[in-house]
Amino acid sequence: MKRITDADLDALSSFARLSALARYDLADPDLVEELDAIAASTAERLRQPIAMTNLMLDSAAVVRGSYGLDEYGDAVNVPIEWSFCVRAVRSGRPQVVTDMSRDPEEHDNPLVVHQGVRSYAGVPLSTPDGQVIGTHCVIGLEPREFTDAELATLSTAAAQVLTTLERYAKD
Repeated sequence: MKRITDADLDALSSFARLSALARYDLADPDLVEELDAIAASTAERLRQPIAMTNLMLDSAAVVRGSYGLDEYGDAVNVPIEWSFCVRAVRSGRPQVVTDMSRDPEEHDNPLVVHQGVRSYAGVPLSTPDGQVIGTHCVIGLEPREFTDAELATLSTAAAQVLTTLERYAKD
């Protein structure tokens, strides 16, 4: 299982980052519907079975907007130890894992072992004040390389997610 480092915990529990995340009305069903549509478009464009907007709290990853996760119900909200997005949130850079079963940090992740996840590509969601609050990502059930053009498509979708989130800012 992936080891969550002190640096991971410091990044995830940052007051500024959590305050930036708290600005948004994440419970608004219209927001979730719009993020679902972005995820569906992302999955279609990248030919992946799963796409989502994953927002990182200090101890859990919460999905707001997804495609391909209906059969998982509330199980899509996972502890940070299971989340593939931690590295992208901490680094502020896109993260790609072409084969989770061979990745030293993820090979024994329950989502890899029991759900068959094999590939991941995620782009950080950075708020206007520079706080990384999560990722927009795709997940595949087969090992996969992602091209620069596909990562650009994912980045464009992440920008759409951020524009959408800003419309649901509480202040």
